[in-house]
Amino acid sequence: MRSLIKLGVSERLAISCGITSKGPCRSSKTKGINIAISNEFLARQGLISLKDLWINIHYSS
Repeated sequence: MRSLIKLGVSERLAISCGITSKGPCRSSKTKGINIAISNEFLARQGLISLKDLWINIHYSS
């Protein structure tokens, strides 16, 4: 919960993510996790978007 709050998730939402009995795969689809680990966050970490890569390969001029 502390990590989610540090990443900008509200305290209430972080608590609901922290006390869930869902596994990691199902938890990854929750709003709190998606706020904390957004596509922008992943890009800042140096990861590439497979969707953007696929579009560039198939639709580049």
